[in-house]
Amino acid sequence: MVAGIISIEIESRVEAKRLWNAVVKDRDLVAREMPEICEGVTLLEGEGGVGSIKQINFTPANKYYSYVKERVEEVDEGKFVYRYSHVEGGEMARNCHMQNSV
Repeated sequence: MVAGIISIEIESRVEAKRLWNAVVKDRDLVAREMPEICEGVTLLEGEGGVGSIKQINFTPANKYYSYVKERVEEVDEGKFVYRYSHVEGGEMARNCHMQNSV
């Protein structure tokens, strides 16, 4: 079993609050803006906060996997921190046992 953490920091010209609202609060943004890749996001458990599980469904354009499930681990709106773990599907189904992102 392989364990590890992947952390990515991205610099953006978009104001932090605006980016936060688009990426964290608007679950349908990716499906709306990239329908050729993402069919939609479904909240499976919870209301979007810590402990919630969501499923991101991909179109057949993604040849590697059809979905990924993520569990919300931390939400700090004041610091714009959103941490989640991949718990099923996606790259886990192909290569690893756990993927964690901040």
